[in-house]
Amino acid sequence: MALDKAVALAALPPESVQATKRLLRAHTQETVQAALALEAESFHALRRGPAAQAAFARFFKR
Repeated sequence: MALDKAVALAALPPESVQATKRLLRAHTQETVQAALALEAESFHALRRGPAAQAAFARFFKR
């Protein structure tokens, strides 16, 4: 079970994993509103990245 989770985590785009880690840390250090603003900023930046664009292309190709 843990190995399966590790394999799934390793398959994710590194930029997204790093953003998630940063966001999780931010939630404990900042107000909820500031963390939500950071989350929205990260989401918008990541969705324009190559990993997201490739995922969107695969999804819409169906």
